[in-house]
Amino acid sequence: MAECSGGILDEHERENGVGRQEPAVDCSMKGEDMTRGSWFRLFLILPLCLAAGSCSRAVDTGRPAEAALPPPAAEETAGGTVTLENVPEVWRPLVRQLEEDGIAGQEISWLFVRLGDELSQEPMGHKVRELYNVKYLPKPGSREQAPAVEGGDPIPKPWYKGVVTDANARRCRSFINMYAPAFHTAEETYGVPTEVAAALLFVETRLGDYLGDQNAFVTLASMAASRSPESIPDWMAALPDQAPEKLEWISRRMADKADWAYAELRHLLQYSLKNGVDPFEIPSSRYGAVGLCQFMPSSVARFAQDGNGDGIIDLFDPADAVASLSNYLALHGWKRDSTIPQKIKVLRRYNNLAIYANTILALSEKIREIPGRPAVNRPLPKPSAVVSQR
Repeated sequence: MAECSGGILDEHERENGVGRQEPAVDCSMKGEDMTRGSWFRLFLILPLCLAAGSCSRAVDTGRPAEAALPPPAAEETAGGTVTLENVPEVWRPLVRQLEEDGIAGQEISWLFVRLGDELSQEPMGHKVRELYNVKYLPKPGSREQAPAVEGGDPIPKPWYKGVVTDANARRCRSFINMYAPAFHTAEETYGVPTEVAAALLFVETRLGDYLGDQNAFVTLASMAASRSPESIPDWMAALPDQAPEKLEWISRRMADKADWAYAELRHLLQYSLKNGVDPFEIPSSRYGAVGLCQFMPSSVARFAQDGNGDGIIDLFDPADAVASLSNYLALHGWKRDSTIPQKIKVLRRYNNLAIYANTILALSEKIREIPGRPAVNRPLPKPSAVVSQR
């Protein structure tokens, strides 16, 4: 998701639009006066304490410590602490900037120690190549325009190949049936049809089957630290022309994208600390979008909703994902009586490709053709007033 593109891309990556702040919640554990964020900090710092032998007694957490992180090497934890000096040089500017923004502590430093000595060139390298190709290697007719709606075909083409099929519509209908209460509540609350929400989830992540093969923390930290062409030598070497004016343009664009990635990284860490989630355990797309609905971290803070009412925002939970994407679309102009062009316009705030919006609407219509499961928990019809007597 990108700035004003909500699902969420800036040119090729998704961007965040305007939204509202994630509600404050009480995540205290039963029988413990500790938040999930407190547990996260405990599991981060406890290994440091144990490694240095500075814990005077065992700590009974009352639940399995599957979230505990491996202890750092002994030379990195002298005295049981991790400081900026332990953080590899490549990450220190980010740690300092995070500290200035109020995100600091041993657990934050330890996260960057775990990243190792080198950043990944891949995320920024991909981004530079995409931007370079768009600016310097234009293809005739490659700039996509939203096709006009013509009579006889209310949903315009093109559509993504192989997506709008009966088999995929049946998969979506089965998914809707499985999470019927969540879809029903979201549609009643935000006015986004169940079939549209399911189609969007299918296009984004195949209903959660493909959540991305990257890690959100590694991706965003690496992009945020890649501020100049020297950070991505392998990718720069592959560019066809590196004239001085092009290098200057690349440097400016990299600085812009690094700033964007830092803002997303900050939101990711705030979410992780608040909800007790290890950032290394969050899968993502190439540019850090997460969850079934593929929100960027800043969009999580602005648009995500607690769909199942458990007090936790978890976009890997279908109920939360459905509520969140529906909230996003509603806030960006979706109305129950919107026309096809109006719906396309709103969907393109999620991902600014006409083919993306067209495909979602076309798949939603095919889902609508498949009967849903029968209504449950309703009384049987009463007999008519006049019943023949034997």
